[in-house]
Amino acid sequence: MPVSADGYFNINLFSVRRRSGAGVGVLGGLLYSVGGHDGPLVRKSVECYSPEKDNWSPVAEMNFCRRNAGVVAHGGLLYVVGGDDGTANLQVSPLD
Repeated sequence: MPVSADGYFNINLFSVRRRSGAGVGVLGGLLYSVGGHDGPLVRKSVECYSPEKDNWSPVAEMNFCRRNAGVVAHGGLLYVVGGDDGTANLQVSPLD
């Protein structure tokens, strides 16, 4: 993937609707976008970006809708930490 002189590169846009408040994490060289919201709709969807293929694909959804959550990779899993579902703050959830 070509990198610009300022260190940035372009990736394909999401194949899903726009959203904000998504968490992002990297695991196994893949970028994951987790949850977020589109207006009042809080999402539980998870998409994965492959730099090798330069495309996004949906993966298994979370059990709960989340926005504004942190995401960290540890021990081969992505953990979604905190955030809220639009009505209450949430706890930690591992994604396998």
